[in-house]
Amino acid sequence: MIQVLMPKAIKGELCSDEMSGTEVEVRGVKYVVHELLGKGDMGVTRKCIDDIGGEFAIKFVAPQAYKGRSYLAEVAKARKLRNCPNIARLEGWDTKEIELPHSKRRESFVCFITEYVKGDVLQDYLCGRPISPSFLKAFVDGLCEALHTMRYHGLHHNDMHSRNIMICAVPEESLDQEGKILKVIDTGLVVNNVRFLILPWVRIPNFASFILSRGVKTMIRDWEHFYGVKPVLLETFVDKGRFKGTCYRAANWIHVGSTKGYARRGYSYYNHQVPKDIYIYPLHTNALEFLRS
Repeated sequence: MIQVLMPKAIKGELCSDEMSGTEVEVRGVKYVVHELLGKGDMGVTRKCIDDIGGEFAIKFVAPQAYKGRSYLAEVAKARKLRNCPNIARLEGWDTKEIELPHSKRRESFVCFITEYVKGDVLQDYLCGRPISPSFLKAFVDGLCEALHTMRYHGLHHNDMHSRNIMICAVPEESLDQEGKILKVIDTGLVVNNVRFLILPWVRIPNFASFILSRGVKTMIRDWEHFYGVKPVLLETFVDKGRFKGTCYRAANWIHVGSTKGYARRGYSYYNHQVPKDIYIYPLHTNALEFLRS
């Protein structure tokens, strides 16, 4: 990716108080821009509120910053991080033309809508504050978890510094120091079939395998159109104690083994004693070699 700096004049207008109250529509949702949250060489981030009162952060980036490479490839990777508790979620994005409040010029921006994180940036949180060993351990565990998750999904945070790490309260709003957790903000090819259900009163011969086959074809086209990348492998897990996976076998899915009955809970794994069969469906002749590379 070629880094293109945002012009100072445009950045100045995005940072100005006059920007407050500006309305931006991203994928059919209207947001009203509020106070400044941060600024960098490539963009400006401000708090925004949608039409039902939800709080988010919106980052304005000049489209030229993605010259030579579609930002959809980066977005596709960032979307995979939605379930990581230590990384701010990416909620939506779009390229929009916005009228700047002072000059009245219309400029085009890539608008990223992300989770609004309440708390203090790491740099401010650490100033003049004693740090307990338990908080330090929780912080290191959370940061390692975030970095591991980003690396696993092929996303590299090229601007990791203390102002891109927020220290915020845990969901139950604990106010004690040990109850604080971190979130990495501004983050800069396998698809899992999570649920497949046909209601028991539906009696159509070969219906399940037919739906799977047609669904795969539609998913490949839609996934590439929406995320900008083409998947190379599908996977799913079948509860072997309740189902036989017959429809997957009939649709040419490959049984490759079973899990050991572990599931993730927070930062650790526990054994729920429910092993599941693993089925995969390669979409590329050399799918495994492609993924290893």
